[in-house]
Amino acid sequence: MRLFVNILFALPIVLFLTNCADDKVIDESNLPAEAITYIQSNFDGAVVSQAMKSQDGLSNNYDVYLNNGVSLEFSGKGEVESIKSTERLPDKVIPTKILDYVSLKHPSEFVTQWEMNNNEQEVKLSNGFELKFNKDGEFIRMDM
Repeated sequence: MRLFVNILFALPIVLFLTNCADDKVIDESNLPAEAITYIQSNFDGAVVSQAMKSQDGLSNNYDVYLNNGVSLEFSGKGEVESIKSTERLPDKVIPTKILDYVSLKHPSEFVTQWEMNNNEQEVKLSNGFELKFNKDGEFIRMDM
């Protein structure tokens, strides 16, 4: 009897967890307007190859893949949270303070990835080093 009660208790939790993340391919026109504007303003000539909407609980996120190899993640409001590429990212997508730091301290390298996580920003350089900054763009540390 106790096993039956435990199963009944656990079943809704398991069902909830398996249905939390719902990913589906969407048309570019269904992205938030801010995300569309960001892409058009910063990636001249790039075309959206695929856009996906992820729903996790009450929040939405969008993953966008461009035909130039760049992938972006946006919040439900269309704010950019991550930009990844195997090539150099456009300077205009990197916060000025971070770009200035990279230019000064790593002049022969360039940024291939940028991410905002809570109160930290992270960039990955062409040599594979990862630099961490606070939300204001002040350097914290380097990971290799």
